[in-house]
Amino acid sequence: MTPQTVIEVIVTDLPTDAVRLLATLIDRSCSVDELSGNFATATKQFNKFKKEFVRIQEAMEPFFQPKNNSPVVLFSRQSSSGYYKLLL
Repeated sequence: MTPQTVIEVIVTDLPTDAVRLLATLIDRSCSVDELSGNFATATKQFNKFKKEFVRIQEAMEPFFQPKNNSPVVLFSRQSSSGYYKLLL
């Protein structure tokens, strides 16, 4: 990363467990199709957050286009100190 690197932060109210699952499933080198499949997998485990997953997926898709290599941070506001996962 350079001083000019833009880091994308996606803040969510999902519980930490759901954010951890997304961070485990999503690799920064995923294609948009793979990203979609990963969100489908997450939805199977946390179906009650389906709407939130759809919104997060829509927010993340531009950053997974072939020419975009911005780091992405998933941040959960639900834990007392906040929980985040950096996707490089």
